Order: sequence, then structure tokens, then C-alpha cells
Amino acid sequence: MKPSIFTSLSPNIERDDFVMALKLFLTPWRWKHGKHAELLEKAFADFFQVQTAVSFNSGRSSLLALLKIFDVQKNDEILLQAFTCSAVPAPIIWAGAKPVFVDVDPSTFTLSVHDLEKKITQRSKGIIAQHTFGISADMERILIIAKKHGLFVIEDCAHAIGNVYAGNGNERDGKKLGTLGDAGFFSFGRDKVISSVYGGMAITNNPALGEKLRMVQSEYEFPRLFWIGQQLWHPLILRILIPLYYFLNIGKILLVLFQKLGLLSLAISKEERSARKPSFFPKKFPNALAALAFHQFKKLEKFQQHRIFLAEFYNKALKSYRMRLPQNVAGTIFLRYPLATPRAQEILHKAKEAHIVLGDWYTSVLAPEKIDIQLYGYKNGCCPVAQRLSEETFNLPTHIHISERDAKHIVQFLEKYLSNIQ
Repeated sequence: MKPSIFTSLSPNIERDDFVMALKLFLTPWRWKHGKHAELLEKAFADFFQVQTAVSFNSGRSSLLALLKIFDVQKNDEILLQAFTCSAVPAPIIWAGAKPVFVDVDPSTFTLSVHDLEKKITQRSKGIIAQHTFGISADMERILIIAKKHGLFVIEDCAHAIGNVYAGNGNERDGKKLGTLGDAGFFSFGRDKVISSVYGGMAITNNPALGEKLRMVQSEYEFPRLFWIGQQLWHPLILRILIPLYYFLNIGKILLVLFQKLGLLSLAISKEERSARKPSFFPKKFPNALAALAFHQFKKLEKFQQHRIFLAEFYNKALKSYRMRLPQNVAGTIFLRYPLATPRAQEILHKAKEAHIVLGDWYTSVLAPEKIDIQLYGYKNGCCPVAQRLSEETFNLPTHIHISERDAKHIVQFLEKYLSNIQ
């Protein structure tokens, strides 16, 4: 059987995480209530040196809570980049506001400040600055624009827990992403920097905003026990299915079957495909999932050093090929290492045939492809660079289960494939 390499599918779950998930799964009286959400909040506040860190059951719930404390109202416009996941504009719509999509800078995959200024109107209320793949958005210029127009700034750090700002020698250089704007939020999704399958955190250093954030959290209930068990089941069953994924396609078939039966949750729910809010958002962060996230947070340094090593390895090995590589790789912590080429879709397909499942963030200007982007307010052609990148971008895994040998295997595949077409 060929070796299999995956970019997603619970990439961070190690043996100790599996054991913890199993113990938690077998003790349902610990699923909702306990100490771990508070422990994680304190750890985040200390790590980011902010006054307030408040946990929720997802990044979406965290963003929705932030929009609430900024008093976002019906018909307010919130600016965010295209080339993102529907999980970002969804809470804007759920809050009754309107997402306004801004194009991206092709060299960084982050928000284009030039297009940002063009799309600000009298109805604009705030900006969501996404640090795509872990690459810093241009916060210096974004904050100047926001101040000029009286807009709040929320940093989307779903790809960037622990990353620092890399500007142009200004006073913000070296500060942790999430602490530069008015607030920041993080995701602990199944394929994020740390993972509890679902989970999120909102942070702010503004005391008044922090107090409001706590009040919002207190208004939310815990998710249902079934939903919590569904997430705990995810790392357990994936530990079994991944080695069998390509063995007569048994793992792949069972994965789809369990998702259809509702035993495994989907990254994007059926309701979200049409911009509707599922019943399990927004909620508090249940103790069992907080325990998983807290355990992984303690391994953050190990995870990040591994990502830095792999990104530098990829950069050195692939720099002579006709692909657009990310800039400023030295020291950058990539959640995924992005590459751009007109042959991206072909490479993704050929890699699967070789049992290498590369990352497809984002094969749609608003991912995933199955959602109705018009219901999310995206108008075709409004962000041409983002649309082009969605056709040309693929990404390489940097997670803890990718060894140097795996990385060499990926590079060898790319070298062999690219040498045949150049």
C-alpha cells in the first residue's frame, strides 16, 4: 500500500490527544462543566498579554460575539477579504449586517489596502483583517484607514495563533497578531493551529469591550451533549480511518458514511451552505473540548517550530520551479505553505492519485465550493485577484504529522510532475 499524506483530517491529533479524547468521551458528566475553559482563557490572556480572553464553541461564535459588542446593526457594512472561508462572512449575515468583500494582495493572500479604501462607504462599520495561512495582513495601513473612517478592526487569527506582526520596521513589529486591532478571534477547528474539532477564543485589551464580551458569553448556553460527543468522536474515529483511507477506499467510504449518518460533524454545516445559522452557534465552550484545546495549547511551541522548519524546507527545495512562493518565509509560521500556479487544479488531482492529499484552500473565492456565494453577498467579478488565486492556489501541509521524509516525498512528487510540464 502506498504511503498516504494528508493536509487536513485532524492533522494535529497525536497519541496523547487521542488518549485524552477517549477518556473524555467515556466520562460524559465532564462534557459541559469543568475548569478547562477558564484555564484556557487565562492561558490565552497571559500568552497574548491582554486583559480579556473569552472562549466560545467556535471561531464563528467568537466573531458573532465580537460583532455584538461593537453594536453591529442591520444594514451596517463590514469589510472583509475575499479568498476566505464562509465561516467569516456568515456571522456578519447572522448579525443582520452586510459583508462587503475586498480584493487581496497576490503576494500575501491578505486584504488589499488599495481596494479596501475604494469600498468604504457611509454604511461601513468595521473591518475584519484576516492573516491568511499565518501571513500578516498589512495592519499598519489597515489601522490608519480604520482610524481615518472611524471603523473598528477585528483581526481574524484563525490561521495564526502565536504569529507575530512583520511590518516595515514600525513600532508594531514583533507584536502578536490579534493584539494590534480592537479585538481578535481564533479558531480551534479540526485543521487549525491547535484543534479541539470545534472551538474559539476572542481577545481584547480594551476593558470596556472585555466586560461586554463576558456579558455576551454569559448569555449563551452550552451545546447539546450529542453535539459535544460528536466532536469528541471525531479524533477517535479519524485515528482509525486515516490509515485505511486508501486501503480499498475503506477509510474514505466510512468517513463519508459517518458524516451522512451524523456521527461525524461537517466543517461547514448544511445550513451554512445557504448562509443560515445552525442551532449549535453561538454557544459556550464546553469543558471537554476546552480540555483538548488547552492540552494542545501547551504544545504550541513544538507545533510552531515544526511548521517553521517545513516551510523553510519547502522554500529551499521549490524556489527554482515556476510557481509563486510566499514571501518572507524565514521565521514565518505557516498553517499551510501556499503555492500559486495556473496548474494548481491539475496538481491537486495528480497528487491525490499518488495518495498525497494537498491543501485546497481556497479553490473558491469563498470556500467551500458547495456553498451559494451569492447568498453570502459576493458578486462575481468584484474581487478579480481573489478569483484568480482561487484557481491557481494550492498548499502544502506543515502540521506535526508531516516528517522531513514526508516533506521530501511531497517535493519529489512536485519535482517529477513539474519537470514533465516545463
